[in-house]
Amino acid sequence: MLRCSDLRFRCLVGGAFGQATVEAALLIPVLCIAALLVLQPSFILFGRLAMQASAADGCRVLETLEPGHEAWAKDFIAYRLSGVPDVPAFHAGPWDIAVEGDETSSVVHVSIAHRVKLLPLLGFAAGAAGFADADGCCEVSVEDSLTKDEWLAEVESGLAPSVWVSRWEEKV
Repeated sequence: MLRCSDLRFRCLVGGAFGQATVEAALLIPVLCIAALLVLQPSFILFGRLAMQASAADGCRVLETLEPGHEAWAKDFIAYRLSGVPDVPAFHAGPWDIAVEGDETSSVVHVSIAHRVKLLPLLGFAAGAAGFADADGCCEVSVEDSLTKDEWLAEVESGLAPSVWVSRWEEKV
């Protein structure tokens, strides 16, 4: 007596396995291309988030930094950016870090820029659209600034935190 399960087994053994090979040959490249299209934006977003956080922290450091020590702020920002992998898909080349202001300024400003080497498929499309340069890289940049309140500049102790500390020590 023949059962349905026997018929299914014979049908599978009889040549239906070849169909899976053809489907896999089509499906594997499609999945790889889809993975590339999803990975590149996530790499750029990760780098941009790290840059934005570093710029915000750099502004907070600049607000309390004495004049003439801007190199310390740049070193601090570069240290924070060391969390981004040194792989061309995440960041290619040096970081371009610019800082303006110190504790005596009413506005401090940090800008960070770097280049990202685009993955092959997205790099080709971006190059054709004019978003990438000849090397297949595009530039990602962020800027952040903090403004001190106007009343702070009008106070007798001024904008410098070192003066605030000395005023506190006088009262103690």
